[in-house]
Formats: sequence, structure tokens, C-alpha cells
Amino acid sequence: MPDRYSSSLPAPRWPVTDAFGTKLDAAELLRGVAGKFPSDFRLTLDDTGAILSVNASDLAHPQLEQALSWLKDRFAGLSVRVAKEALLRGERPRFKDERRLPVLTVALLEVSPETAQTAASARALSRRLGMKKNEPAVELKILLSRLGSSTNEAGPVEAGKGPFLLAWRRPANAAGFAPAVFLAASRERKALSWLVGQLRESPGPLPQDFRVLLEGLERGILRRPTVAAEGSDIVVDPHRCEGCDVCAGVCPASRLERGGAVLPGSVPCLHCFDCVEACPQDALRPPYSFTSAMRAEAAGDRPGWLSRLRGDAGPALPAPFPPSYLLPKPKAPKKPRYILGLAINTMQEHAAALLKDGELVGAVEEEKLARIRHYGWPPPGTHRFGFTLEESFCRRAIRLLLSKAGITLDDVDLIAVNGLPPRYGMAYASAPPEAPLPVIRSGRLIFIPHHLCHAASAFRVSGQKDSWVLSVDGRGERQTAAVFRARRGGLSQVYELPSLVSRSIGGVYESVTRLLGFGSHGQGIVMALASSGRPIIPFERFLSWKDERTMSIDEDLAADLEVLKRLPDAPLKPEHRDLAASLQKSLEDTILGILGAFVPSRPAGLCVAGGVALNCRMNRLIREKFRPREMFVQPAANDAGTALGAALEAHSLTSSGGRPFVMGSACLGPDFSPSEVAAALDAAGLSYHRPDDVCRQAAGLLAQGKILGWFQGRLEFGPRALGARSLLADPRDSGMKDRVNILKGRHAWRPFGPSILAGREAEWFEDSFDSRFMLFTVSVREQKKSLIPAVLHDDGTTRPQSVHAGESPLYHRLISEFERLTSVPMVLNTSFNRKDEPIICTPAEAAEAFKAMGADALVIGPFIATTAAPRQSAPMTPKTLSALPGGRRLSLRVTVDCDLKCPHCTIQDLSGLPPRSLKDALAALEGGRRAGCDELVVMRGEPALWPHLTELAVAARAMGYRFLQLQTNARPFARPRTLARLLAAVDAAEVILLGPDEATHDALSGATGSFREALMGTKALLGAGKEVLVTVPVLRRNFRRLDAVPALLSRLGVRRVQFNFPRPVQMPREVAVEPLLRLADAAEAVGRAAGAAAGLGLSVTTEGLPLCLLDEGLRSGAESAEAWDRFRADDLNGVHDGLGVQIQARPQPPACRICVLRESCPRTWALYLEIFGSAELRTVR
Repeated sequence: MPDRYSSSLPAPRWPVTDAFGTKLDAAELLRGVAGKFPSDFRLTLDDTGAILSVNASDLAHPQLEQALSWLKDRFAGLSVRVAKEALLRGERPRFKDERRLPVLTVALLEVSPETAQTAASARALSRRLGMKKNEPAVELKILLSRLGSSTNEAGPVEAGKGPFLLAWRRPANAAGFAPAVFLAASRERKALSWLVGQLRESPGPLPQDFRVLLEGLERGILRRPTVAAEGSDIVVDPHRCEGCDVCAGVCPASRLERGGAVLPGSVPCLHCFDCVEACPQDALRPPYSFTSAMRAEAAGDRPGWLSRLRGDAGPALPAPFPPSYLLPKPKAPKKPRYILGLAINTMQEHAAALLKDGELVGAVEEEKLARIRHYGWPPPGTHRFGFTLEESFCRRAIRLLLSKAGITLDDVDLIAVNGLPPRYGMAYASAPPEAPLPVIRSGRLIFIPHHLCHAASAFRVSGQKDSWVLSVDGRGERQTAAVFRARRGGLSQVYELPSLVSRSIGGVYESVTRLLGFGSHGQGIVMALASSGRPIIPFERFLSWKDERTMSIDEDLAADLEVLKRLPDAPLKPEHRDLAASLQKSLEDTILGILGAFVPSRPAGLCVAGGVALNCRMNRLIREKFRPREMFVQPAANDAGTALGAALEAHSLTSSGGRPFVMGSACLGPDFSPSEVAAALDAAGLSYHRPDDVCRQAAGLLAQGKILGWFQGRLEFGPRALGARSLLADPRDSGMKDRVNILKGRHAWRPFGPSILAGREAEWFEDSFDSRFMLFTVSVREQKKSLIPAVLHDDGTTRPQSVHAGESPLYHRLISEFERLTSVPMVLNTSFNRKDEPIICTPAEAAEAFKAMGADALVIGPFIATTAAPRQSAPMTPKTLSALPGGRRLSLRVTVDCDLKCPHCTIQDLSGLPPRSLKDALAALEGGRRAGCDELVVMRGEPALWPHLTELAVAARAMGYRFLQLQTNARPFARPRTLARLLAAVDAAEVILLGPDEATHDALSGATGSFREALMGTKALLGAGKEVLVTVPVLRRNFRRLDAVPALLSRLGVRRVQFNFPRPVQMPREVAVEPLLRLADAAEAVGRAAGAAAGLGLSVTTEGLPLCLLDEGLRSGAESAEAWDRFRADDLNGVHDGLGVQIQARPQPPACRICVLRESCPRTWALYLEIFGSAELRTVR
């Protein structure tokens, strides 16, 4: 029945959707806003989103923010703003459509070739196009008759006075797509013309003068474009379905049975469509509903994605079907049972944690491995319309943990993720606000609500049996804070503080941090600054909490406090300090108020987590007010800790029994052997020695006033350095704080904390306790303040770490030795990192940071290093070197510079490294001869561009190198001015060829004319009697013409060809995967090309392709670990001796472990398996 919102409502000019395509109803929007905001308003649509106009007197209305937040959720991805407007009191809410860009609808329908019904299809298309009864019906007979059995499209055509129509046929293919006929209809020819262009793998741009809504295309399915079917529930194609139970295994609502049938009495569909994406036969379709539309901007986010509707491969990511490790795990023995926890459903601080049978294997943040502070994905500043889970993986962290355990992603039983993706919104959208957020299980995946992850990260490692848990940060799902009750092994939520548009406790602190010029991550600086100010600025309207109904939390405070704004390099004024103090006081009052409403005095246990829990002044006050018998704050309290919490909560929810894990140490990351440390020190050119007692000697240096880099054992998890990757100094020296702050590039007033021997705290601090993670401030006893000025803050407090011999034996011994010399049982401890960099992780990073920062010594593993020049062994004469034995091959990189721009280039991760000097290159040659190398390969970039190549070749021959090969694109050999010099330098060349024709090669190389030059250079090499191997990388853009390469090479006179499957390249944030092909497709193309090569008498080898995918005749030509053992690689970033170890270290998925070829197989790239899984690999028996 029409109501006041729908009656007389002007119809929108075009369909109303969010940024993705979810259809919205104007009357429902008005009704929803009115339910949240009981005052006058107008809702206006424009081309960027929506404007909510209210009277000036209502701008401060307490419920306006709730309405705005609700509206932002509906217009997801679009702009939603508040505007001031003079509205008549009591007027019916108004709606205006001021959009100028037309939104043209293209209705899509998929028809099964076996059951095509013209009349029913016409009705469905008409309905999706929104045609009225008086409009001409869609006429399909002529269109379908034109299509026939052709795979080409028919149309666009106009059928009488009806809409324009388009049809095409998709064949079944190896990728798994179902055969289908697709129909499209639109009132506008240009909309269908645009669609025709988008169905190509290299599509055109988005239209500028109109927008397109693809009606019928399910917007939540990202792997392959999927057109919704007519029906009220999941539709199963009986011609495709093989009766497997994958769909039942991934359904988070447990509403499907084998074959996709809906169980009687089951709950409504969540519209996540995990079942549709996961179906290996592509046999399921979602029912047509309000989510069955996608905007062109979302569909075009992945160029070529829509081409999958024609059966093309489309972009490399997302994969059209889920990787093997995201599907339900095949039945296997119960133990060992692995749970991988991931912090990836947040904007920053991505991390991973691994449990084995409930025991913690390790945990590490991606930022410390990628060397990008606060690492998150997508990268800041980028906009994505959605991405699949594996695209957001923190790959380095995952790889490190799995390799330590000797497993692959396929071995993991559960992947626990920190937060609920939007696709599961219907699981809780209709639940009452006070209902806790659900845990979602989809096959091998389990999604844990954000704040529950935080709570679990603290409680489940605290050793407490009965506890209250506070989680507080910026935002997680709909919450900025939550209180949990923990007992009998379970966590139950008792209160949540919803986060609205500008309601975020962490957001308020961040806003002031930015206002004061310290950026988005300088909250610790503001906390320290607060101790030198006065809390005299009224701040309650920005951050206060009285009870569950009375609060004021507003991060949108910059305009109100503009007068206090400070530029980053401007001097600090008293009012800046007062603002910091006022913010800190309001935070403490707010948190104490929230806890006071639920937590009794002197509880048995109290735990705190979330980014705000890194505020150690607040933690002190919580402890002092509530006096819990035990209190625990998670050392990785920021979002990184949710990886650990997700894993622990998943284990608790899916396992019975298991011992509680008590986190006595945060050192959960990688460690390094003495040989790895020595190699890094050698590479850095540092002088070092191995003392009999490294702790005693290091303590002596500290007592002498030296500043030490300290690198021992496993890397810390969390933002604090706790004696594994630390800078250490003498706390007795009053000038030491200034010295260390200068060394680290910090503000002079910033304080440092001490690491103190456990059990000695009471002698030095008031109200002391065992604080292991530097997360509480304590007052220093008055009589002790003058003894430790370097760790004393302005307010007489410090932030200590209690060091236990059991958890940190070396660090404890160092401090004990320092006490023996000084009678002070503590040292100054701060993080070992340069300004704006993460804490160092590896020995190489430690050496480089040490040299750059100017500390006095580096205590690393069993060694103590200094910057003094190391003693060099006397160089050997060329004559002496030439007499050394040989038999091995040195691969030497002299530069990464290249005159091509190949998108697949496997040295992109070395980009920016300077070329070698001739002196360094000659030293590498000598090192190679000492290691038994008498063959030399100068690796790509393009070594012929390096100015010292001729001198290098002369020196190599004098040292006894009997063979010199160049990896080259051959272009320099086509140039007369360089030809003679280069030919004299080399015995052989490995030439890169990107395709059999000019168009393919030049497009892939990014250099017009490079194909012709490559052929000319190859001819010149062959004409000079040089041995030539042509390597052809197998790529998405050349694999279909790979079998034409042998004929070209035969005409040139080349007798050897190698087909290379390039490795995906891990860039700082992204993986360079787009040029790459799937393994199975690459192997099939190589098989065809190898057959052509064999017919022409060419020798064929392969690289990067596992044997199981190669024809039997090709397996003998594959690379092997045994062959690579004789290789020594001297790269720009280090020396690798015996490359066979690297091949053997490539992961071995379950299918490979029982394969008869496993010992000789080169396997494939770890990064490939992390992205696409191992379903393509097969066991050869």
C-alpha cells in the first residue's frame, strides 16, 4: 500500500544504486532516514552520491549522525554529505534527482543451450530492462536465428520498435566455464556498443558522457561475471552439476545439500553466493534480486574481466574459481591441525599467525618484511570495487610462517580472518543493534568479528580463566569499542559502542594527532607530549562517555580546533601541549567510564586490546582504578594482533580441549643462524669478531657510554622492541636521551623506557608489577630518579619492560652483566629502526641501519660488529686464480638497467639498485673463482648497456673463466658501433624473444622496433659462430602463438630454445602477476610448441614448469635441483651459492608428496601457488 514516502514521490530519472550496483528504492531511503532522524530533511541525488539537507538548527541533532551513517551504508562507495538548507517545519520528506549523467541500463540474461526458451527469455529481459506494459515486447527469434551455432555475437540489432539486442555464445572451455548463450538488451544502441568493446580481453575505456548499469549481473560475485537466473533461490543446472558437495561445504548458512538443493526449513539465503563462486562445474546461478546489477565502473575495475562472459581467460586476478586452499579441505587425519590467522580485513597493520594443534608456531607483521610501515592492502590512495580474499593476503608473512612449519596453504585446515567481509552483511544487517556480530564459517574459511579478534588476542593468551575484556580502536565493522565477559573458556559480548560517521575513539585521537602535525600514526608522540601540558581545553564534546545513552565522540574536530593547528616542523607552543593533555584526559575518562559501567572493582582478571590499548598512560589508570588480580594488555594491541586473535578464537570455536596459551614473550617472528648473520656482515663490509662472552663484552660497551644495536633471536610481534631488535644505551647518562633521539631522528623531548631484570621492579618503581611488554607507565621512586635520568619522563614516570631469564636468556644475561658493572639492573631500550621505517627484521637490515644511524657497535647473534674497515685478505693474482679448479658456473648481475619495459620482468623487485662498479664486479669474479667457478653468465637487465663489460670479459679470461655467456635482448648486437666489442667479449648468448612476430614482441617489450633488432642481433651472433639459446617467456599475450616460434628460430639458424614460465614478482605492495598465464595453459602451449620444435630439429628445454604438466618427452629437458647445484649467483642484493637449494625449497603441495617425479621435479614458484593454489598439479604414480 502506498505510504507518505512512496505516494506522489517523483520517479528517479534513472536507476538508483550504490557504487557497485546494488539497487536502491527512493521511498525506502526516505523511510530509513526518517526512522533514524525525526526532523525535517531532503534527500538529493547527484552524480557523486547523495546529499542529506537539514535545517541549520538540526546540524547538531544527536540523531543526525545515525541517519547519515545509515545512508552511507546504503550508498556504499559513493559520497554522502550533509548540507544546510531552510526547510519548512513538518513538511513531508522530499526527494530530488539532480543527476546529469544518464544511467543507461543493459539487461543481461543467460540461457542454457539445452533449454533455451525464447518467450520466457523475452519476458525476463523485458522485466530486467524495466519495460512498461505499453512498450513493444522484446523480440528474440530473429536475433537467435542469426546467432545459430556461431561463437560470434549477433547484434547489436534493433528489433522493430523494441530495444536494441545483442546475443553471443560461450563455449565450454578448460577454465571450467559452462557453455551458455547470453542475451543483452538496451534502449540505447551506444550502451550495447560499449558492452561489445568490454567483452574483449583488451577493452576500451569507460564512457565519459553516460553511465551503464548491467542489470542482471550479480554484483557480489567477483571471480567471474555471473548473470542471475530467474528463480527464488539458488538455481542448479542439472546438465552441469556432478553432485559434488563443494557448494554445501562453503555455504555459511548450512542451507545446501549435495548437488545444491536447498534443505527444507533452512534459513534465508545470505546472498553471499560463495556456493556459486566455488562450484567447480560452474553449475549454480544466483536468483535475480536487488543485488543483481553491477555498475560499469565496478565491472571495468578489472580490464578484460567481462571477456569471461565470452569464455576468454580475462585478467590474471581474480582467478575465475577459488584457489584450492580456499575450498573445503579433503578428509585427512585429524593431526596435525593447522590454523592460519590473518589480519587482512583492515586498512593497515596486516599480519599472520599460525597455530599447530593449538600451539603457536609464530606471528609476524607484513610491514617488517615488506619494509612499509603500517602495511595494508589495497595501497593507500587506491580505490577498488572489491577484491577476492587471496588478493589481500599478506604473502610474505604467510610464506614465512608456512615455510617454518614445512607446509603449504593446502595443508592449512582453517584460515581465520579478522573481520566480516561486506558480502556477509545480510548475516547481521537485520539483527537488532544489541545482538553480537556473528562468526561466519565458509568451508575452510572462518571470519571472526574484528573486536572479538582483539578480545581473543588478549584473553586467550593471558592465562586468565575469569576476566573482563575491553577492545577499543578506530573502527571494526560497526563498532569502535566493545566489552566482553570471558569465563569457562568463552567470550561473550556485553556491550558495544557503535562507530558512526565521525564516532570513533581511535579516530578522535588520530584527528588531534594530525592537527598537531604528527601525521596519522603519531599517537605515541601525542601521548608523550600530554605529560608536559595541562588539561585545560574543554574537550568533552569531542570525547566523553557518561552512560550507554549519553556520550559525545566526534573525530570531525579539525574545523572547531583550527586555531590550534600546527605544521609538522613548527615549534611546539604551550597550547599544543595543553591540547595533547586535554585529549589524553578525555580518553582516560571515557575509557574508565565505559569500564566502570560493566566491570566490578577488583575483578579476577582484566584484559585490554585494540590500537588504543597501546596508550600506556591509560593502561596505568585502568589498573590503578580497578585493581584486578591479573591484568594483561596484548603487546600487538593494534590491528596486527587480530591475526593472533582470529587464529585463537577459531581454535576455541572448532576444537575441544587444548592447553591455554600464556604469552610470556612477544618474540614470535623469524630468527637467523650465525652463518646467515656472518654473511650479512660480510656483505655490508663491517668489521666483526666473535667474543667468548658476547653479553659481558656488550655490557662493558654500554657501561662505557656506547649506544648498541642489539639483534638476537626471534623478531618481536607488535610495535614494541623488547630485546630482540633493540637499540640499547646506559640509563645513567643524563645526556643519553638526547644522543639516542638524535640518532633516531626523533623529537628531543620524547622519552625512552628501560628494560629491567624481573623481580627488581619494586626497588626502583612505585606500585610496581611484572610488566613484560612496555605497556604501562609507573612512577620512579624519588630516591632513584637521579640514577636513571635517561629513562625518566617529565612527569616522573617511565615505561618499563620486565625481562625474564626464561623467555629472554641472552637479554637477561646482558642486563645482569650491566648491573654487575654499574649496580643498575636495567638498560635504556628503544626500537632498532631508522626514522619512518619499520623495526628491522633481517641481519642485512640490521647492518645497513647500523651503518646509517651511527651507533657505536652492533651486537648481532654471537658477533660484535663495528664500522671499522674489515681486514681484507690479500687478493690473488689472475695467474693464481686461473690455476684453481673449476666446473661450476657464476651468474653475475652487473645492472638492472634495460632498454625494454617487459611487464613480466622478473627483476622488477630489484628496480632502483645501482649498477655495480668495475671494482665490485672484479671482486665478484675473484670470489667465483675461489668457489670453483670457471663459467660466467652475465645476467639481465641488459648487461650490454653496462659500460665496463669489455674490461670484465678480459679480466674474467685472465682469471681462468673459460666460457662467458650474456643474457641479452640482442638489440645491442644489432648496432654496428657496439657489435665488434660485444662479439669479442662473449662466447655465447641467451637471447630473450617475446613472440614470433613484430606486433607481439614489440607490444610486450614496450619498445617499437625491438623485434627486428632482436632478430638482427641474433643473426650477428650466429654469424660470428657464437652459441645462441633463445628463451621465450610464456605469457598471457603470446601463448596462443607460441607454436609459431620454432619455425622463426629455424629460419634464423637457432638450434636451442627454452620455454620459461616466469615467476610472479613480489613488489612492495602488489604482485606483478597480470602478464602471467595459468600453469596448465602454459604447459599445454609449451607442449604444442615443443612438438613443432621437434619437427624442425630444435632442442627444447623448460624452466619453471612442474614435470606433471609436461609431456613425457619434455621432462628430460626441465631444470633440476641437481643441475642448479653447480651455480653460484652473485646478485646485486647478495650472494647465493648452490642454487639447487632454492629449487628444493620451493613448496611441495600435497599432490606432489606422493608423486613419483617429486625428486627430479623443479616444482614451481611459491608465489604462484600462494595466489592460485595447487589444483592444476596432478600426482604421477
